[in-house]
Amino acid sequence: MRRNSTRAFTLIELLIVIAIIAILAGATTAVVSHISALKKKAYAQGRITALKGVIESFKADHNQPPWALPSAPGGIYEPPFGEVAKNLNPSNSSLPGMATVNTMHKEYDTFGGKKPYKETDAAGRVIDPYGNEYVVRWDRDRNFIVVISPGPDNTIDTADDIRSDN
Repeated sequence: MRRNSTRAFTLIELLIVIAIIAILAGATTAVVSHISALKKKAYAQGRITALKGVIESFKADHNQPPWALPSAPGGIYEPPFGEVAKNLNPSNSSLPGMATVNTMHKEYDTFGGKKPYKETDAAGRVIDPYGNEYVVRWDRDRNFIVVISPGPDNTIDTADDIRSDN
C-alpha cells in the first residue's frame, strides 16, 4: 500500500520566517526614517541658500538690507523675519514673503511638480520643513548676513540648526 506523504512547515520554521521578516521591516523603517530626516535637512539648506541670495540681491540693488535699519550702530541685529519677507515683496500685502516663496519655487519645486513641504503657514509666514519661521541675523560690523532654520528641535542656537554660514 502506498502512503501519501504531505510535507508541511513546522511551527519552528514559520516562527523563524516571521522573525526574519520582522527584522527586515525594522531595518527598513530605520533607513526610511533616516533618509526622511536627511531630505528635510537638504530641503531646508536649499531654501536657506535661496533666501540668503534673495536678501543679498536686495541689499545690492537697494544699498541696504530688506529691513529697517536699527538706530544703534554695530553689533548683531536680528530683524523680525516677517518684516524681511514683506520688504522683499511690498506690492503683495495679502501674503507677506510671497516673492521669497516664488523665488524658491522656481529653483526648488521638485519631486514631480509637487511641493514636498509646506512653504507657508496659515498666517502666511515663510516656514522651514519643521514648521518654524526662519531667522535672519545681520552682523553689522562685518556686514555679514546669516539665515538660520532652528532645525528639528525647534530651538535656535543649538547643534542641529541649519545655517547659511556652515
